[in-house]
Amino acid sequence: CSGANGKDVEIKYGDSKIDVTHKVKPKKDEKLVFKLKPENQSDEGVDYKEIEIIVVGKTADSTWLNRRFKDSDANSKKFAVCVDGRDAGSYYYMVIVPGVGTIDPRVDVEE
Repeated sequence: CSGANGKDVEIKYGDSKIDVTHKVKPKKDEKLVFKLKPENQSDEGVDYKEIEIIVVGKTADSTWLNRRFKDSDANSKKFAVCVDGRDAGSYYYMVIVPGVGTIDPRVDVEE
């Protein structure tokens, strides 16, 4: 899906908080673009740019979302995932930030 448009999914995280763009609606020929937004300052002295964020599909048909990435690995602070060939419908996944928590957003693929 190189060159295809993308729908942004922002993952904001830090001390005791995770916030993810919910109900993103890409089309089959688009991609999801994960943007990590870690806190710069931590009351607990944690460097959130170095924490590996884990994205895991909740069901067998959502495993295409499985990824691991950290903010310090991204040159452009973006990670793209192809939506190509997915059936229209809702795909549920977990965003896990070690030491912080878990949240369960979804992606709604449209025709």
